[in-house]
Parts: sequence; C-alpha cells; structure tokens
Amino acid sequence: MTRPTLLTHWTGKDIQLDVAALTEAQRTEYLERLVSILHGGLWMKSIEEEVAGWSMRPGGSYIKYSTPVTCFTELRLSAATAHSKLYGALGLVVTRQWILDRWGAPVQYVRSNLDEALVGNMKEAIRWLGEQKGVDVERVHGNVLYAVAFMKGMSTPKSDDFAYLDENEWRIVFCADQIGLGHVVPTNEPLPPFKIRLLPAHLQMVIFPDDRCRDLACADSRVTTWLSGRHVPFVTRHEIEQL
Repeated sequence: MTRPTLLTHWTGKDIQLDVAALTEAQRTEYLERLVSILHGGLWMKSIEEEVAGWSMRPGGSYIKYSTPVTCFTELRLSAATAHSKLYGALGLVVTRQWILDRWGAPVQYVRSNLDEALVGNMKEAIRWLGEQKGVDVERVHGNVLYAVAFMKGMSTPKSDDFAYLDENEWRIVFCADQIGLGHVVPTNEPLPPFKIRLLPAHLQMVIFPDDRCRDLACADSRVTTWLSGRHVPFVTRHEIEQL
C-alpha cells in the first residue's frame, strides 16, 4: 500500500466542531487561529496520558506522562472528515518529510492493559534507571521518557475496542535540541510552552471549515502577506470529502 506523503494537523475543537452550526463569531475565531499559527507557529500543547502493562509486582505497571507535543494524522484527506469532527475543522497540511526532520514519528499504539508487555518492560527500565545515580543515567532516563511519549493506548481504558487505532497519529515530541536547530521556539508562556515554526514553504494546503471561512482568510492581509506570494491551495472540508 502506498502511504500518503501529506499529513494534517487539525485544530479548532475548542471553537466549533459542527460546521453546519458555525456562527460568524466562530468563523472569525477560526481565522484568528490560522493567523496565530502562520505568524507564531504550531502549538506544542502538553498532553497527559497513561498507559498500562504487566509488572513483576502485583497490580500491574502504569506509566503516566505529560509532555508538549504536536499531533498529525496520516489519514488521507478524503477519509479525514470523521477525524476532523473530533479535533477541529481547520486543517494545516505538511509533508511527512517535514515532520521527520523535526524528529516526529508515528505513535506506537499499545494495548495498555495489565497484559501489555511493551509498557511493562519499559516501566521496569524506567524504575531501574530511577534507582541509579550519575549524569549519564539522568540523560538515558530522559531518552527513555522521550520514547515513552510516542506510546498511545489503542483502545479506551479497560477495553479492546481499538477506538484510536485508526487515527493513524504521528507526533512531534518536544526536544530541547530542536530549539537549537531553529525548529522549535519557546514562548515563555504556560500555554503553549513551545511552538513549531512554520514557513510558507512548509505549508502544502489549508483546509477551512466552510467557504465563508476561506473567503475571510483570502481577504485578510495578515494571511496574504505571510504567504509572500506562495500559492497554497485553500480548500474546504466539504471539498476534501470529494477527493
């Protein structure tokens, strides 16, 4: 199977998920969200997740983590409508290579219950490293936690319903080295603590909730000035359903 080379970051679930119910005020909010991303970068928001696994001790093992990430989906645009109804109706499309260059990768879906060997073994490594001392140990411990941030439960807790498996999620997980490379910028704010720089050459397509949102963006000088003459396709969510 040929895998898509374009991945999408969806945003706007805090604005309005139901495109048919959009108000003018919410369309303006979507426009402002786009302008904020273009000029400031993609948000790296701290997520809080927990995965579970086996343990040599009674009760199983649990790994809780909180780290700044930016999420994308590998779902083809024609199949992404249901996904966007969960995460927002504004889509920013970038290449897979762009994500890889920022050390992004597909998430590692795990079963996340007390029979899960991957999580259980990782937990044992984390526990052992936590008992050691030294600068090298601290560095390796951080490396392991970075890898854990790519783990995601494939089902809702205590079930095997595979609710998240078909999301085809990729992540860029915060790493301080990316600041030195100029890819990530600290905001000195709690929300978000970091942003991923986005340049006109990086953006492959913008998906808008509806025609009116697209018209607002096309008429906004903040958008056209940022594009610097680059012709980026502006399409609507309804249009991508036809692809």
